[in-house]
Amino acid sequence: MALQLILGRAGSGKSYTLIQEMISLSMKMEDKNFVAVVPEQYSMETQKEILTLHPNHGCFNIEVTSLTRLAYAIFEELGVNDLNVMDDLGKTLVIRKVLEDCKDKLYVYKNKVKMMGFTDKVKTLISEFRQYSINQESLNDIEGKVEDYPTLKLKIQDLEIINNEFNKFIENRAITNEDLLSLLCEYIPKSEYVKNTYFYFDSFTGFTPIQYKVIEQLLKYSPHVSLAVTLPEEQVDFKGYDAMELFSLSKETIVKIRELAIKNSVEIEPNIVIDLERNQAQKENSRLGNLAKPLAFVEENIFRNTKKAQYKESNDNIRIYALNNPKGEAEYVAGEISKLIKSGDYRYNDIAVIAGDIESYHKYIEQAFEKYDLPCFIDHKEDILANKYVDGILAALDVINKDFSHQTVMRFVRLKFMELDENMCDIFENYILKSNRRGYRSYVKNWEKVYPFMEEGHIEIVNTIREQIVEGLQELRDEFIKKDATVFERTKAVYLFTVKHNIQDKIQKKAEEFREKKVVALEKEYSQIYESVINVFDRLVALMGDEIVTTEEYNDILEAGLSQVKIGIIPPGIDTIMVGNIERTRLKDTKKILFFLGMNDGIVPKNSTPGGIITDSERDILKSKDYKLAPTTRENIFKQRIYLYSLFAKPLEQIVLCYSKSDSDGSTLRKSYIIGILEKMFPNMKEKHFEEIEIPVSHITNKKVALQYVAENINAYRNGEDNPRFNYLSKILLSDKSTAKIMNLILEGGFYNNNRNDLMKEYAKKLYGIPGNIGITRLENYAKCAYSQFLSYGLKLKEREKFSIEAYDIGNLYHITIQKFFEMVNSKQLQWKEITDEKSSELIKKAVKYTFEKYDNEALEGSARNAFITNQVKEIAEKTVKVLINHINHGKFKPAEYEIPLEHGIVDRIDTYETDDKLYVKVIDYKSSEMVFDITKAYNGIQMQLLVYINDAINYEKKKTSKEILPAAGLYFNIRDPYMNISGTNDLIKMHRDVNKEDTRTDEEILKEIVFKQQLPKFQMTGIVCDSKEVIDAVDEDVEKNNESKIVKVSYDKSGNPKKTSQILDEQTYSKLIKHVSNKADELKNDLLSGKISINPIEEQCRYCSYKGICRFDQALGDKYRQLESVSFGNIGELLNEVDR
Repeated sequence: MALQLILGRAGSGKSYTLIQEMISLSMKMEDKNFVAVVPEQYSMETQKEILTLHPNHGCFNIEVTSLTRLAYAIFEELGVNDLNVMDDLGKTLVIRKVLEDCKDKLYVYKNKVKMMGFTDKVKTLISEFRQYSINQESLNDIEGKVEDYPTLKLKIQDLEIINNEFNKFIENRAITNEDLLSLLCEYIPKSEYVKNTYFYFDSFTGFTPIQYKVIEQLLKYSPHVSLAVTLPEEQVDFKGYDAMELFSLSKETIVKIRELAIKNSVEIEPNIVIDLERNQAQKENSRLGNLAKPLAFVEENIFRNTKKAQYKESNDNIRIYALNNPKGEAEYVAGEISKLIKSGDYRYNDIAVIAGDIESYHKYIEQAFEKYDLPCFIDHKEDILANKYVDGILAALDVINKDFSHQTVMRFVRLKFMELDENMCDIFENYILKSNRRGYRSYVKNWEKVYPFMEEGHIEIVNTIREQIVEGLQELRDEFIKKDATVFERTKAVYLFTVKHNIQDKIQKKAEEFREKKVVALEKEYSQIYESVINVFDRLVALMGDEIVTTEEYNDILEAGLSQVKIGIIPPGIDTIMVGNIERTRLKDTKKILFFLGMNDGIVPKNSTPGGIITDSERDILKSKDYKLAPTTRENIFKQRIYLYSLFAKPLEQIVLCYSKSDSDGSTLRKSYIIGILEKMFPNMKEKHFEEIEIPVSHITNKKVALQYVAENINAYRNGEDNPRFNYLSKILLSDKSTAKIMNLILEGGFYNNNRNDLMKEYAKKLYGIPGNIGITRLENYAKCAYSQFLSYGLKLKEREKFSIEAYDIGNLYHITIQKFFEMVNSKQLQWKEITDEKSSELIKKAVKYTFEKYDNEALEGSARNAFITNQVKEIAEKTVKVLINHINHGKFKPAEYEIPLEHGIVDRIDTYETDDKLYVKVIDYKSSEMVFDITKAYNGIQMQLLVYINDAINYEKKKTSKEILPAAGLYFNIRDPYMNISGTNDLIKMHRDVNKEDTRTDEEILKEIVFKQQLPKFQMTGIVCDSKEVIDAVDEDVEKNNESKIVKVSYDKSGNPKKTSQILDEQTYSKLIKHVSNKADELKNDLLSGKISINPIEEQCRYCSYKGICRFDQALGDKYRQLESVSFGNIGELLNEVDR
């Protein structure tokens, strides 16, 4: 029994020395076994290195293994073959079940059981407990020691329950991976294999408590154990260490291993210390001995606690680049690598890329490397939940669990489990959106109702799809609606569902398609998916086949299990670029150049994800109670420094560090403090900033990149910028048959303009019909954007009709209710001043009942929905009518016509006021959404309605009287229920009663009246009023008394002059504006009927337009918004006079 440590810097040749020692002894002692124990991801590289260095390039008594595989080898030797070892997937499945079973016993975590990611956090913590030898007894002991920390105590109590239930569940069924090492410790003493084997540990940065226990057993029973540990030669004789220093992990490992050796009376042989300065042979066989000087300086000084040294010589071996975002980083690095490969001085295997956050960067790297034709292996595993076929299985279960809801059914349909084209899917979705079809009972019946938007044959398509959905899910549903089904029975049903829908064949077909297209990554991914899904089914049945679970529980367990499956891809070849991350990737072979991506604060070093079950402060508390868990965030940051130190020592020639100035969403990012450290070490080194992501000339190494360069510079070329390189590349690409088509598309796009040819008049006439069908609202839309009107009214494109109450429905309900109210007032010949609140409420109630009986919208048919909206319409209509009656009673105008169809549309209300020789006309238009009159929009044809309706009303009244008919007002009335913040209501009621002692109404009725009076000004109408004392007094008789109107926007200063906010025009100007706007309406109608459909929007129209994806209006391509001529009440007269001239 002996222990030997091999110590040296990163890159000094520790692994080389260890392997040479192993090979030498193996050749001398052929009857002994020699085993290199390395982390799992290093197995292949270590095997390759041993075979390369061995004189015979092969041997029978040397093996490379990991601790887990060593355990299996010893179990096999001793005939322990009945182990059911549960990996992370199995653990997730069990924990999800356990959490559901014990959630009612939990206190802190009771409501977190179904939170996304919680199962994974519990799984991680249970694994941690086992790695750090914390069992049920330990948790019970901890609970007693944390009495002073109530939150932590409650957490520990919950974790005791969860851990205990987990242990009960797996008892006699399986053991965890962590338990495997505990079991290994029990069997090592019985193993003859161990007693005849020399063990060599390499590439570990540290060990967990359970791993130390395994090493202790190997020290006791193996003839020899060697460990390679990273520690510079000058620190070998350390007496103590600071937990925050760079090599603290290495020193902790050395101390613990020596303690284990001493405790078990194991001989400690002299250390093998690799000192390159003293041993030339070691120097020649080490990477450090061949490092470029600046890189050697980094290895010697970075992260040291000694006084910072500076390298003041010129340095081209360390470069720092700041790019706009992560995509820009990946693009730049791919271009640099392509340039290096084209130079002929480098192979792909000479280069490696390390990403600080491989999860965020791997897609950008894939895309960039594919563009530059760079072979790479990305050390990242794909989540299979994103695969459409896996998602389809979960979608089918979701349809059943949520009883055929719209969202779940369409998710299932869109995943193409049935052979349906997109058009059929759209037809089906349009139907169920409009009809609100949901529920299995509805789906098994024939659907007969045909809606106006449907074409001939559509109802047959809808029913065909409906039948296919039911038939496709019937057997699965039959099993899943059972309340007492076991996991086995439900899993079998899901498996039969995959067979029925030929999922295996479909996945295999996809893999073959990707193979033909030479998309290696996706081919490898698809070739593993079905087997992975079946593996999850097998695990479910093996671990909990006899358990009875509900449908919802099963769905949660299955989804949790599938979420744990990651698809890994074997490196495509030896000469390939390695892409990895800081913590996992350890580059065993020599690299010449190393690129770092994502050197940003929070990424390098990586911040710990917040929200762990046991917080950092709680870990410190447990540590103080002699219960150590995994490192805290702060400890991990220091741990990451040893990873960075090791990586910085890998490349022989160059390190390139890149960071982003902003993330993919545009948020600003800071560079990592690591870059600041390097900049202090190399004061002459300067960052290079790329303000714009453009392709450098040196990166144009293939046709794809050349095409991208041309595409990026086409706008500059169109604008006349001289670029010989662009001209040269364009000429080559156009002459090449493989790129000519794409090149022509780029040129076509670069010189694209968004103009639309006008329609021929005969086509416009067919589309729009007779002029009388064109209302003023449509002309206003045409004025806002001619092309939008064409799409809406010409091609009749519209958004999907849904089973819902839209804003326009509410508006229609208000309009019909108010119209019915006024009709009833007329039919009963009631006088406005005599209509009491009680009478008004009675009529409104009848009007609302009539409205809801007549209105055609299925969404109103639900009793609860109907009751709510009915009450809302009644309350607001009642208040609206009360305000309208108040307005009528405060003036001389009386309602004459309601909802009357005139030339340009239906006018909500016409009021008239007669004198001996004149008749004044006032038009009111009700708006259920906020509408404010804007004279600029009116002048430019965007808001013509009021003025055109006044003109129509005047023409209508001319047929009935010989009096002179004049415009009085055109007004918008906003139907609303304005919010009022009224304080001191009791005082207000008291004041009212003091003044009105005979008022017998209740306090509630009085308060309602007080609120109404304060709300009245909020109902002030906007529009245009004729600046005539006679008209204004007729509109509001209180104007003269108050110098302002609460009904319309008219007010005067102390001198009697109208204020600038007044919306008034003199009679002549008013008439001219009406004529101008009426002419504008005729002009727009002529343009519309002549076929003009140019894309000429005002900005307001584009903001909420539904047709953006069709018209493709884009300011970046030179499109511009149409600007309106600015007009005010002050200068409108002058402008109209100019028009007349």
